[in-house]
Amino acid sequence: MAKKNSIISNIFSLGALQGLNYLLPLIILPYLVRVLGVEKFGEIAFAQSFIQYFITLTNYGFQVTASRDISTVRDSPEDVSCVFWSVILVKVALLAISVMIIISLVELLPLFMGKETVIFASALAVVGHVMMPTWFYQGLERMKYILIVNVVARGAMVPLIFLFVVNENDYVLAAALIAFGFTLAGAIGFFVAFRIYPLKVVFPPFDMLIRRVLSGRHVFVASIGHVLYSSTSVAFLLGMLTTSTVVGYFSAAERLVRAVQGMVLPVSQSLYPHIVSLAKNNRVEALRFISISLRWSTLVFFILSLLLYFSAELLVEIVLGAEFKKSVSVVQWMAFIPFVTALGNVLGVQTMLVFGLDKYFSRAYVAAAAINLGALFFLVESFQQNGAAITVFITETFLTFLFIILLKDKGFHFQLFPPSIR
Repeated sequence: MAKKNSIISNIFSLGALQGLNYLLPLIILPYLVRVLGVEKFGEIAFAQSFIQYFITLTNYGFQVTASRDISTVRDSPEDVSCVFWSVILVKVALLAISVMIIISLVELLPLFMGKETVIFASALAVVGHVMMPTWFYQGLERMKYILIVNVVARGAMVPLIFLFVVNENDYVLAAALIAFGFTLAGAIGFFVAFRIYPLKVVFPPFDMLIRRVLSGRHVFVASIGHVLYSSTSVAFLLGMLTTSTVVGYFSAAERLVRAVQGMVLPVSQSLYPHIVSLAKNNRVEALRFISISLRWSTLVFFILSLLLYFSAELLVEIVLGAEFKKSVSVVQWMAFIPFVTALGNVLGVQTMLVFGLDKYFSRAYVAAAAINLGALFFLVESFQQNGAAITVFITETFLTFLFIILLKDKGFHFQLFPPSIR
């Protein structure tokens, strides 16, 4: 019963945290799009999508691999401390690499001419993600602390945005305030970790750092594949191929869809350590638990996607305003992405990663990234923001079907009632 309550508590905390991740942007979104206009809002979206590549680089898939390791050794402060500091040191090294790459690209490529300040302002978010040990709290199943930290730190930025961002010339300040919310949350989250667990300051040997990098390589490749085909990356590529105005239409709609899609993550992250623990002791019980997750994901997210499709016009009118009418069709094209993503999460994260199929998991994401890039260049030229939306839907659907094929090839037989393995 205690374990069940812990899972429910973590789902609630992660759900609230993920809700916060999308609620705060949705609170300021109607204000920003009206004050900044489509073009300047598109400039911020372009900068944020570029910086997302470096957030992915510094995360290095630790939200899965480090969380899994913390969950396994969480009763040993010595072992947890070794995992903690090895991850932090690798992330700091990746941050240094990221800073050098960002500065070099921004200074050398004509693509970024005139966008330097908004990109550097948005880059503050990378520092925040490096400092925030979400993987640590997830492995310990103590996600309520992350929720509190984010509410305090990122919530503090909302009134500052309303107070100081008053016209389109303040778009760089808006980007900086949004990014600084992540930095402040990361700093607080880092120090709170030492208050809730007896972490010790240790200096892991170099070979342990190398092992840490090697052990996470497959999930990292999958993360790179994911960011290459994600709607965030599509916004960046859209900015390269079209204009900031087109990016604005797409990104504003994408934020509405992401608010629903974001509900997938808290459930997945909360269940993942529990399924890892089950699979370690009882493979059959783990598969039974996954079957329950698959059924509920199918039902809940299909209904949510259906509601999103039929309410697209009303949502755009209320949240974005009349200037964003072209975003309605974008929302409709992407409406069923939350449903497809939920299924893919059960099959990929909750099954493939739990049962040691990391290599195939990463290959699936690489294949999806290739499909995404090909479709994007083909569709955007003719359909602009709608082409980008169609591309994301095609890619997510392709990835989910690829997970099904790979799992069947490995002996998993998935039906809604229930999955099994020979």
